[in-house]
Amino acid sequence: MGRALDTRALSDAAPTTPDAAPPALEACGLHVRRDGRTLLGGIDLVVPTGAFLGVLGPNGSGKTTLLRSLTGALALSEGEVFIEGRPLANSDLSYVAQRIGIVPQTFTLDFKFTVREVVALGRYPHRRSWSGWDSGADETVDAALEALSITDLADRPVTEISGGERQRVLIAQTLAQDTPILMLDEPLNNLDLNHQLQVMQVLARLHAEGRTILVVVHDINMAAQYCADLVLLSNGRVAAEGTPERILTPEVILDVFSTRVAVHRQGGRPYVTPLGLSPRRAADGALEFRLHLITGGGAGADLARDLVHLGFTPSLGVVSVFDTDFEVARSLDLSVVSAPPFQPLTRGDVQEHEALAREADCVVVAPQVYGAGNLANLEVALAALDAGIAVVVVRQPPIESRDLTEGRATALERTLLERGAVAVPNAAGAVDHVCALAKDAAAPRPAPGPLGTPKEQTALGPQPEQDEDQGA
Repeated sequence: MGRALDTRALSDAAPTTPDAAPPALEACGLHVRRDGRTLLGGIDLVVPTGAFLGVLGPNGSGKTTLLRSLTGALALSEGEVFIEGRPLANSDLSYVAQRIGIVPQTFTLDFKFTVREVVALGRYPHRRSWSGWDSGADETVDAALEALSITDLADRPVTEISGGERQRVLIAQTLAQDTPILMLDEPLNNLDLNHQLQVMQVLARLHAEGRTILVVVHDINMAAQYCADLVLLSNGRVAAEGTPERILTPEVILDVFSTRVAVHRQGGRPYVTPLGLSPRRAADGALEFRLHLITGGGAGADLARDLVHLGFTPSLGVVSVFDTDFEVARSLDLSVVSAPPFQPLTRGDVQEHEALAREADCVVVAPQVYGAGNLANLEVALAALDAGIAVVVVRQPPIESRDLTEGRATALERTLLERGAVAVPNAAGAVDHVCALAKDAAAPRPAPGPLGTPKEQTALGPQPEQDEDQGA
């Protein structure tokens, strides 16, 4: 990445952190309303001295509004902000500028100042008088230029450098301001990966030296790797806050970003991999409902995707490693029992399949083609039903057109239906029924009455109309 980052000359103003020190920033009941819209709806936030806090959230969730509210740049409709225990409302601009350095999301640099002159403007709050800068200004400006690797640009007009270089100049200006609190609103915009890492490493170094850092970023993984704590905003409210390890879970990210993800560990920190968009909020109870999909030959691929988009995390089995079902399961990071193609299922395959089915609240049987090699899939479904697990059977196309076992698969499906499995015509019917089961499972149960617990609905949930050929 080039030369090492040296921020030691920027650390003179870094505060000590006595045990009884008030938080660096505190927001109490912040409400911001504009033109009939609520931009912030009751934000309570404490940023301890020495924190490294990342602010995440979808577009329009209130991240920039929150930062502007914390600095007084945006008038509050309700609530109060404190800087190191002092009410912001009672603080003049000079005090705020000496305590908080701000990198805004957008900033126009249209004057032909040199890069050094623009960075030196960060020293303005520390000027001794109109006639001169404070002592040590040159050293601090040099250190800020060095930290962002823009020393070679120092004498160039700021109007003649690239957008990414301007962004680094603006960050350097804020570093030169030398405040104990730094707020940065999407400072990684317009930067290539090398310089994104450079900026985050500078912030990490300043944090280690005692500064309080509050940074808005869009890159969840960048925030997870560098920030000690995170706040997730959604619709102008705090949706979650805490360490990256605690709040960056698939469930929280699905709820806040409407995106299904896999969360791995990298160097002890969470690393998020997007798996697919969720066009709707998770179905009621979906996140807790355990679901197993019996499929093969691609019969359940679209059904698996639909269920995942609603917040379910189905397991699949037993599928060939050449099946579309297998590819979908791997792409969505789902548990799957797989087997080599064109070979009968082994006893080990079946046992692994049975284990996943036994752990489920519901088993869905997709309309796969049955031969002697995969007939055990229906036997796994029957064992699950006998164990009291809800089973849903997708019946179209008719099993007679998919049965290559001289009627044995047809007989097994008939047995499933006779013993209480629910028949649905297609994948959409299966999704609707599974959603109803999950919602019913998540609903609070009535308290027992004087004669005992009220009779509850059957575990199979709402029953669709029976097919005429389903059997008695």
